[in-house]
Amino acid sequence: MNATKPGKAVVRNTPRAAYPNRSPGSPSVQDPQATPGKPARFLRTTVRSLLAVLLIWAGLSKLGDPVSAYTTLLEYQLPAPTALLKPVALVLPWLELLCGLMLVANFHRRLATLMVTVLFGVFLGMVGQAVVRGLDISCGCFNLGIFGIDEASAAARFIESVGFAFFRNLILLGVAIYLLLDDSNGAPAGVNGQE
Repeated sequence: MNATKPGKAVVRNTPRAAYPNRSPGSPSVQDPQATPGKPARFLRTTVRSLLAVLLIWAGLSKLGDPVSAYTTLLEYQLPAPTALLKPVALVLPWLELLCGLMLVANFHRRLATLMVTVLFGVFLGMVGQAVVRGLDISCGCFNLGIFGIDEASAAARFIESVGFAFFRNLILLGVAIYLLLDDSNGAPAGVNGQE
């Protein structure tokens, strides 16, 4: 039993083998691999929030004009029956909206990140085949009118072009994969996969 003077704290050292890089008598520290720093956590949260905003914006844009969303899907000339594309056009905006809201709410974060990764992978494949086939179509991703950008303007045509959409989706897929791998590699998660 350790006797101490009044007002002095008892310091109990964890065995050195538990923390091989810690010198004897040094204060207890958490393993930096187990707990990422605030900047890394801030970056992940910011990136996740930006993905969420993009998905919510895309979902609401398509929900606001479902006929246009379906027409745009047909313009991709996918080798799929029209009967299959109609339900896809109806479900896709809700799925985008759900994924975005799950990311914002940090609800089942890993599941939401996995769904987002799959979505961006599918989007990349769709847009990529349109680029390879030389289709001159709008990607149909976002409603730029909320920013006062006329859909007939050169800026809108560029942003909505399949070429730009391909590179945008490539970056978004990379970000989603980073978040997914980061979650899988032990980023702290609480109840329901929340950080």
